[in-house]
Amino acid sequence: MFPSASTNIYAHLPLREALDHMATTGFRHVEMGSPHFHEVREKGGEADLPKGHPSIVSIHGDPPPDMPLIAPEFAGCFEAFYKPVFAFAQKMGAELFVLHLGGGAKRPWDQVRDVAAQNCRRLVDFAAPFGVKLALENEWHGGGFPRTPAQFHEMVRLVDRPNFGVTLDIKHSQTSREPDSMPEDFIRSHGKNLLNCHFTELEYPYFSIIELGDWGIPGTGQDRLPRLIASLKDCRYAGPVTAELNQRYVRSVLEIVVKVLKSAGTNVGDMEKILAGHPSLEDRILTYTFSFLRDSIGGRSPVI
Repeated sequence: MFPSASTNIYAHLPLREALDHMATTGFRHVEMGSPHFHEVREKGGEADLPKGHPSIVSIHGDPPPDMPLIAPEFAGCFEAFYKPVFAFAQKMGAELFVLHLGGGAKRPWDQVRDVAAQNCRRLVDFAAPFGVKLALENEWHGGGFPRTPAQFHEMVRLVDRPNFGVTLDIKHSQTSREPDSMPEDFIRSHGKNLLNCHFTELEYPYFSIIELGDWGIPGTGQDRLPRLIASLKDCRYAGPVTAELNQRYVRSVLEIVVKVLKSAGTNVGDMEKILAGHPSLEDRILTYTFSFLRDSIGGRSPVI
């Protein structure tokens, strides 16, 4: 198990510049986020990357436009769409491809499950020669399927491929509103199937990050994340713990967190320092996040 971070926090920059920034934050492994997936795909799988950049261990992609994996027509269009990125992944040594089924939740699960599994199997078989595993991500309430550990068990059984598994997004499971579908439930139920984990802060002393509608900076809330990491250790998870933060919201969310906690008379610690005139707030946030994840994974008590 090791710290990783999504390039999403630098979605406003080209991939080369994003990796330049990430190299200064302590992260040695990164996930190429969806905006940079599209950048590489549109360039035919080519990218001008800086020397000594962090290792790209996972790539977060999207389905083809208007063609979710729950659509029967997906089978006829995906090869040309994904081939440039799978070739790039092979060149980079990135073994994990993270994907949503897409398509929303307009139909019941039992009406989309079989087509989704069939299309996943086709995509997994297409990815195998490139050395790529498909890590299907859990969805959130209203966002689509699969949302529950039971639905993932069905997908794993139906796809039935060794290079197919699960990306657990702890924020999505927190907002799924499904019984037995909290992050702890997923870890307990799918430890052996987990290939990747997306981490974000979930809870603060006086409110949930869910109330803000976005991702919180790992290590700025209560102590739930270290407990989740301990649970991952218990199931011998060996993959990345990927901090997924969004550049568009990270500043405003942090400002709200500091304001609420200060108004309640709570010591905000490093959070106010993070906001104070740093030339690159995103760099400072990732540096802080790396230290938190490194210490949590290493068994040390993070200083917050």
